[in-house]
Amino acid sequence: MSTKKKNSMIRIIPDGPLASQNFPLFCSNFVRKGIIPEPKTILDLFCNFFKPLKTVWLEDKISDGNDNWFIAIMERM
Repeated sequence: MSTKKKNSMIRIIPDGPLASQNFPLFCSNFVRKGIIPEPKTILDLFCNFFKPLKTVWLEDKISDGNDNWFIAIMERM
């Protein structure tokens, strides 16, 4: 599986999407930064159709890799 597909995922579950996206350090330049620069952007893209039920931000403060994850479970409005 390519890194691009592995690091960005939106799945549709019966009541709405499950979104997971990993992010490198926000101060760094990364691919697609102009499209999804931060986790809030994912919610903004879906806000007209879905409301977030649960969101999780997992931040790796030990390494300088891109193991920071945003996960959202949303339901249809």
